[in-house]
Amino acid sequence: MTRGVSGGAFAVALLAVAAGAALLAAGAWLAPLSAADNAVRDGRLSDGLALYRTAEARLARLPALGQIAPKLLADVQSSQVRILYDLERYDEAIEKANASVNAHGTHFWSGCALFARASAEERQDARLEWFERAQAEFRAALEAQPGDFDTKFNYELTHSLLNRLREAPETPRRLLFELLRPQAPRSGGTAQPRRTG
Repeated sequence: MTRGVSGGAFAVALLAVAAGAALLAAGAWLAPLSAADNAVRDGRLSDGLALYRTAEARLARLPALGQIAPKLLADVQSSQVRILYDLERYDEAIEKANASVNAHGTHFWSGCALFARASAEERQDARLEWFERAQAEFRAALEAQPGDFDTKFNYELTHSLLNRLREAPETPRRLLFELLRPQAPRSGGTAQPRRTG
């Protein structure tokens, strides 16, 4: 006597096969993400950037995925901004951040790119504007992730530098970071006697 498979068991088996096939397809579809992570880990930043762009294009084709896993798109975009910063392609990093979702990493790396642009700027008015924008990005990153030490440090550094720069706007670029050093109090004009031995 042979036993047949009941309709319920067959439906469960079919569902399990369909779920497995869907997981395999999703894994293959998201393969550029792991390949991008591996490329960055191996120091192949340009390859990683291209793979993250491929992954972002795939994610953009499924808007529902943004509802299911909103952090995934934010991580892919902030990874691109970070790589562009590491490659010293600051304008592209800023542009990419402006076109990305609102996330801590995107704001943080955009702030770093803006800070780098400000540090390299010779014109005083433009330098001040770049630093103000960097401060705003670090503030937004801090609001998104208040406990992040690196973000706090960068925000406070930018804030202090901006305050000092407003006091001494003619500071040449090469002396910019001297503004952050503690200033010795100025005395009545007489120097301490020199001791010799």
